[in-house]
Amino acid sequence: MRILRYPAMLLAAVAYFGGSAAAGPITESVPGAQGEVRWSDGVLRATGTGVRPRDAESAAQARLLARTAALADAYRNLAQVINEVRVTASTTVERFLATDDTIRMSVEAYIRGAVVVAESDDEDGSYRVTIQVPLTGKDALTGLVLPNVLRTPRVSAPVEIATHPGVVPSDPRTSPPLVSMPTPPMPSVPQGPAALNLEPELLTPAGDQGPFTGVIIDARGLHMQPAMSPRLFDALGKEIYGTVNVDASFAEEVGIAGYMGTIRAAMALERVGKRPLVIRAIGTPDQFRRYATISAEDAQRLLAANAQTRFLEKCAVAFIVDERRARDEGR
Repeated sequence: MRILRYPAMLLAAVAYFGGSAAAGPITESVPGAQGEVRWSDGVLRATGTGVRPRDAESAAQARLLARTAALADAYRNLAQVINEVRVTASTTVERFLATDDTIRMSVEAYIRGAVVVAESDDEDGSYRVTIQVPLTGKDALTGLVLPNVLRTPRVSAPVEIATHPGVVPSDPRTSPPLVSMPTPPMPSVPQGPAALNLEPELLTPAGDQGPFTGVIIDARGLHMQPAMSPRLFDALGKEIYGTVNVDASFAEEVGIAGYMGTIRAAMALERVGKRPLVIRAIGTPDQFRRYATISAEDAQRLLAANAQTRFLEKCAVAFIVDERRARDEGR
């Protein structure tokens, strides 16, 4: 394989999403698209392949035609990756494109602005090109899609909480009957603090009253998966964080939340500040596992901390999710 070039990667959200501190990138592959959403890096990436035509007039022309075909394939794959990005637990970007021509045209222009981050001319006659676009920013996917979500009136109504093996609310005396919800089959993940390396020493002690600059929610072991518009609930199903209480300008520019693989990696994110509140999630209330639930006690701590510095409005939120990622097939 002959590597031609590796231009500098466009990471529009590097200050907020980071990546170098993570034990591994939080990546969501899109089946059949040769692409992925790199949530922890804040980028979307896709690869395309082209083949040198046999009837080309010269080797140079054959290579150019193969590269052109590879680029076209990469753009198609990137469009598919973008279509499949989960916005809320039950909706993808594709649904917004199908119902809003303005968003669709803006996303098409956004795709055309993709940057080539790697390409190779292989000895077997094929040519490969990898392209990338930023996930966050006014002119990126969050800036194009989230305004539509944020404009939609939504009441913070309680949800029925679904629990998963090994997870129970912290105070069952005050919790409603739990309703089991069907969930897509997920890969098994080693359980227990030792297997998951849950960094218990980094959790904020119960007596620490802050002030805090942000919040980190550790959802490892719960198979939580990233979304552009995640929500956080207490054990009674009341929404604590989501599009109902964020500043639209912050959400569009940096995203509603960041995703990392370890608490230490999340602590390095600029978005959560120098002194984040670090708490553990107890469950995922939706069937697609895109939202998280925290205990009643931690919900009170979070709301009290936010009342002091109002960091939730600035989207100073990060989720810690399992590094081994499997994309659900549900819609």
